[in-house]
Amino acid sequence: MDDPTGMKLSARDIFEMAEQIESDAAVFYRSAAEATSDPTRRDLLRELATMELGHEGVFAGMKSLLPDAPPAPKPPDKAGADPDDIDWSGLTTLLASGVREHLAERFTGRETSNEILRKAIEFERDTIVFFANVKALLPGPEVARRIDEVLAEELGHILSLSGQLVANG
Repeated sequence: MDDPTGMKLSARDIFEMAEQIESDAAVFYRSAAEATSDPTRRDLLRELATMELGHEGVFAGMKSLLPDAPPAPKPPDKAGADPDDIDWSGLTTLLASGVREHLAERFTGRETSNEILRKAIEFERDTIVFFANVKALLPGPEVARRIDEVLAEELGHILSLSGQLVANG
């Protein structure tokens, strides 16, 4: 498959994008933890940073299981959509770059504790969209199972962040 720049996009490329997103998220959460004075929120943000590094490891592990010449991602079966008419690799590249760009823009270090939580929730939503597309693109029940685990944890991140936001207004 080709991405918008005309380069081939492989399963390995997609896993590398996922790894980078998780690494960037860990940096974001560590920085956000240092920027908040609330000890409960700081602990939550540090815990999320650790979990994001775990997710990075999940994607690195899946990438390491790929053969030397990995197959290209498959277009997902979508009701009413002709897979040949959709540039899935371009979508994945766009989503990954959008998640990374938004993550960099979302934290300046001047945010209030509540703003940090709201930005983290937005990031987690974007990440879930990206990983759902990764799951649709890459074949295999083991890949789907592992991505489902990451998706469940990312949803848990949103619940934890939202809970802190609601609890402390």
